Amino acid sequence: MSLSNPFDIGDLNADRRANYLSKNGQAIFETNVENIMLEYMAKAKEVEKLNKFLVGTKALLFQLHIMGNDSNEAREVVEKESKLIKEYITQNAFNTSTMDPTNQKIVAMASGLKQGVTFLNLAGNMVSFFRDIINGFGENFLRSATKF
Repeated sequence: MSLSNPFDIGDLNADRRANYLSKNGQAIFETNVENIMLEYMAKAKEVEKLNKFLVGTKALLFQLHIMGNDSNEAREVVEKESKLIKEYITQNAFNTSTMDPTNQKIVAMASGLKQGVTFLNLAGNMVSFFRDIINGFGENFLRSATKF
């Protein structure tokens, strides 16, 4: 049980890099080198911290397993605690959902609907439309006035 940095070079991450390049194009590296390096460094630190956390969690699960073998009453408590710990790790360390597939489909559909409504609210906002036009005219006027 360990995490790997998705930005590292290796055979396992070749598909991720290919998808990233096909989605964003190669020109993204010319303008976003600093951002890419920051993402790499942040992910490397996150992986380092979470791997230490996972070692401690594995030890805790092992201790709970040993305690659960003592009696039947403790076994039920240990199984509940182990299940909660594994769900927490699954969600927070490995970023995977514990939702069942039908709920995931419903959330995905609702997310698309939410994005559409947000886009329409932003696109149909007449107050900001006129504010941006007036602001643009003002900026262009000041730029042309300061040139002459």
